[in-house]
Amino acid sequence: MRNRYALEPILKSEVGWPSAPQDRDVLYFLAETFRERLIRHLPASKEGGSAEARQFAHRSKALLVSLAEISLEMAQLVVASDEQGLPVLPGWYLAEIVRDLPRLVAARE
Repeated sequence: MRNRYALEPILKSEVGWPSAPQDRDVLYFLAETFRERLIRHLPASKEGGSAEARQFAHRSKALLVSLAEISLEMAQLVVASDEQGLPVLPGWYLAEIVRDLPRLVAARE
């Protein structure tokens, strides 16, 4: 039960995103938590990040793909701009998402 409501096991690939319709609120909570983790841990520039930050960025793209397979709306929430329309995630990361997601999706099919 505890892993069901925690992001860490998802980040470690110990469990997947909850996909049952009755878990929609849990999925929303986890997507918001994932977004906040990205905001806090991704460096402003790709060159400025540690090896751990680069690994997290790489892993997070695959997590976005698996989240989008369950709920495109939740995946969009993770990368959405703020209320003023300004991006909250670093530009280099958003560019990598646009570049890498089609390949990641194709690899899952």
